[in-house]
Amino acid sequence: MPVTKDDLYSSETLAISKLAFEEACAALPPEWDSQTTRTFLAERILKAAAAGERDPMRLKDHALEMIQ
Repeated sequence: MPVTKDDLYSSETLAISKLAFEEACAALPPEWDSQTTRTFLAERILKAAAAGERDPMRLKDHALEMIQ
């Protein structure tokens, strides 16, 4: 089932995405913690959420896999 704009911007989805983002940022080594990296993580999380992913740990892992 395709994800609608309402699904993507629901309070539940935003809360899950925020949790995933915070966890991903906390997992960054200090030398990688920059605004550019945080923007990249946010973009990856939002793209995965737009594709239908709702598990915060999978969202976090998806974002971090491109960094490591």
